[in-house]
Amino acid sequence: MVGAVKDIIAFIKYVASEPPAFYAQCLDPQDGLHALAVARMTSLHDVLGACLRTVSLWLIVDVDSIEIEMTEIIRHVLCNPSKPGFHSNSIEYFIGPGLVQLLHSESVRMELYDCNGHVTLLEQLTKYVHELAGLGGEDGGADEETLETLEHLVVVEQKIDSLVAAMVSVLQTCTVLIVQYGSTDAYVFDGVGVFVPAFRTLLNGGLMNQVVVQQIEPRTVVSENAKYCVELLKGLSWKQRKS
Repeated sequence: MVGAVKDIIAFIKYVASEPPAFYAQCLDPQDGLHALAVARMTSLHDVLGACLRTVSLWLIVDVDSIEIEMTEIIRHVLCNPSKPGFHSNSIEYFIGPGLVQLLHSESVRMELYDCNGHVTLLEQLTKYVHELAGLGGEDGGADEETLETLEHLVVVEQKIDSLVAAMVSVLQTCTVLIVQYGSTDAYVFDGVGVFVPAFRTLLNGGLMNQVVVQQIEPRTVVSENAKYCVELLKGLSWKQRKS
């Protein structure tokens, strides 16, 4: 099994080092093969997402067996700006408990800051906050008794739950970087001086407050993810702003 996981890691490294042959066509809407190239790139993003999720889950099972390979992978997956073939929808599968375990190693944190991975984390968190805010007005419309409306509401609730879970993964990572190692890493990595203030600005902003108060806190009674999300936010010094 370890061999299979290492093969997946090798594929991820290959994509990072060799931009897809159709990448240039994706950037040129005038190219006759543009639509096909975009479809291929979307498929590649999906495949990479599955690979990153598999590797991330394996880190939880046996981090020691692939720790060396994963230290190198950090610079490819979390690189900012992202490399051709990598997309935020794929990268999100890598951010989670597996990455949290890796970040207890100083060499891994060095890789993260060197490739601007802290910027990637901020962008992912910002994306989730904006998407949750955009779903805040989804009330189902006037005719709430129709089957179509009920189905729509179910889809919206599932989307919100997924976004909250994704936020939890990023916040777990930020907790390690800021709460556990931020004070000492500030003397070692220049990126900390950029990351921490930017994170605080996002954390204490009005949009974050709106999302937590309107979307996340009301779900804490029925959702463990929502409950844990609020706990992580408070652990990172988030406080509800007075209206």
